[in-house]
Amino acid sequence: MKRKTFIMIIISVFFSVISLAAEEKEMGIINVDNEQAKNLIYENMENDEFIILDIRTPEEFKSLHIDSAVNLDFYSNTFITDIDKLGKDKIYLVYCRSGRRSGITVNKMIEMGFKNIYHLHYGFMNW
Repeated sequence: MKRKTFIMIIISVFFSVISLAAEEKEMGIINVDNEQAKNLIYENMENDEFIILDIRTPEEFKSLHIDSAVNLDFYSNTFITDIDKLGKDKIYLVYCRSGRRSGITVNKMIEMGFKNIYHLHYGFMNW
């Protein structure tokens, strides 16, 4: 009986994870790893509707960043206003150092009406 219960729990968790991933995609957020992000950047090199959004501090950005990235400081007093000024129908690849700040940001962007967001899920640390 215990083994059957354990298997049912595993199956339940598996379907919950799949459901959450599908829900995120439906919301407009797609989590990507480094390799997927690099492919996305390559595929959109000539696409003016594709924006790479680095939300780290200016100091972090100056030390190293993805080519063509736009920097908006997550800790700035105007951060939400700056995000709101961006085109909501464009395609965004959003990243920070570890994925925490960008995770908060992409959820806020969805609330604000953005539709196409790729999130560098584990951040720029291992770029």
